[in-house]
Amino acid sequence: MAAPVPVVPARFRTAAPPRSCQRNTVQVHAGAEHAARVKSVRVPLRAGVFRDESMAIDSDGEVRHAWGFTVGAGVRWRQLALDGAWVRSLATNRYQRDTFRTSLRVELPEWRRP
Repeated sequence: MAAPVPVVPARFRTAAPPRSCQRNTVQVHAGAEHAARVKSVRVPLRAGVFRDESMAIDSDGEVRHAWGFTVGAGVRWRQLALDGAWVRSLATNRYQRDTFRTSLRVELPEWRRP
């Protein structure tokens, strides 16, 4: 009697897709920033737009494109910087995605060996 052959469901197979399913892409991003100063606090304001192409080609041969825009602001005071940005992505006939991104940065004094 032969040993049983394990069956792996299709969703767990890791075979790479054929090379024809991928292609080189172009991404275009543009934006502007204005740094205002309120007393001793620096407030950068920024906005931008972007266009991304997916490197994967759909099963119907269509290429996915996503357009989007960003709006952000920050506050910098002494060694502390807090930043936030809202990003909206729109993919043609597919999805709309809104994300909010934040960052906090603390600049520590340089440490020197005695």
